[in-house]
Amino acid sequence: MTSIPALREEKLLCSFCSQRSILTCINCMKCICSLHRFHESCSPATIPSNIITAKTRNPEARALLAKHFPPSQKPKPTMIQVTKSTKGSGVHLMRMKHRAIPLVTGDVSTAMKDRIHFKVVLGPQEEIFWCRNSLIMGRAVDLIARRLNVTISDIKPAYLTSSTGEILRNDQTTSQIENGETVHFVVGE
Repeated sequence: MTSIPALREEKLLCSFCSQRSILTCINCMKCICSLHRFHESCSPATIPSNIITAKTRNPEARALLAKHFPPSQKPKPTMIQVTKSTKGSGVHLMRMKHRAIPLVTGDVSTAMKDRIHFKVVLGPQEEIFWCRNSLIMGRAVDLIARRLNVTISDIKPAYLTSSTGEILRNDQTTSQIENGETVHFVVGE
């Protein structure tokens, strides 16, 4: 078992009240207790001259480093904008998966490889859902209408369109939707 050498006793006493302490003021470098950590007599003007600030530290060393390690000429990386061309990108899809809610309530046992995540747009309203890729599109349309509080009937039928404008067939599965795609919910046209 190793022991830590004891600090000198005078360093353990507060400079203002002589109470035992191990705190040090960052302005004047004096030992202080918790009661005097906001003491008025301590100010940046009382900094001892032997304390070197980071700005005045060895300009020769900085010049030597700049000579041997010049600043890189590479452009700084910019933030990636999520557009239609990056709809399947990993980051965009990962964010979508975290925000998605299940379309079928209670369907949480579906494996991730069997799920499709997509964004549904109805006017200004947007929601992100996930469902099984084997779910029939007609049932998915009914569930989306219920989640978006939209009334549909035989007079006002509803369907989904892909981001390219193609109407998705209600008699096929949701595998028509690409993972991470934005679809539009259309009612009564």
